[in-house]
Amino acid sequence: GKTTAASAVGGAMSLTAGAGAGAGGAVTITTGVGTATDSGAMTLSTAAGGTSGNSGDVSMKTGAGGTTGNSGSMELATGDSQTAGASGNISISTGSAVGGNGGDITLKVGDGNTGAGGDMS
Repeated sequence: GKTTAASAVGGAMSLTAGAGAGAGGAVTITTGVGTATDSGAMTLSTAAGGTSGNSGDVSMKTGAGGTTGNSGSMELATGDSQTAGASGNISISTGSAVGGNGGDITLKVGDGNTGAGGDMS
């Protein structure tokens, strides 16, 4: 919710699936289909910072694996095109800086403890 005092913090929101004795519940967020034209767009963003504040961070990561399990995989991909269309683009960029340094982009593969480290291609 909205707050009016300068030192007050706005309301937080959490979306959590249920725990299970076996597997935990999944969370799926899907935009609406357009039966004649486009499906709905999806935006995940933080608001701009206040007068002397920073904008919020965005973190997307999988959980750690269990004692003998693997951590989850993450995929960033566009869908396939149909018939005569083109597939979508992927753009990764940092914002421009005014009075400071521009942001870095770092891509890193994991090290292997008892196996080989990850590959990048």
